[in-house]
Amino acid sequence: MEFELPQDLNQLSDAGYLTALTDENLADALTLSAQAFATLSARDQIDDDGLASMRALAGGSEAIRAEQTARRTAAEAAAAEIDAMAARVRGEDPNAPAAGVETAAAGDASAEGQEP
Repeated sequence: MEFELPQDLNQLSDAGYLTALTDENLADALTLSAQAFATLSARDQIDDDGLASMRALAGGSEAIRAEQTARRTAAEAAAAEIDAMAARVRGEDPNAPAAGVETAAAGDASAEGQEP
């Protein structure tokens, strides 16, 4: 089933409504909001209902973008936490350089002790 904008466009600014949408539905809602706004703004005359719809679409677009940003931020934080926990499980020092990466000082010291 294809996503459709709600009858009450003010729902686009409702956090409860937006959190219930999938990531794909959020993207669709943003695209459809922009298209609906463009259609309304292309009219020669805008009545009060049209203006109210445009306000709801503008506010909804901002709310959708905020929800998308919040989801990305939460996913990045969860990924970082998982990485940190995995390091703890493996007994790694989370502040140590990555495996296979030598510091310049360590590389220089080992080179000095070698004969040509």
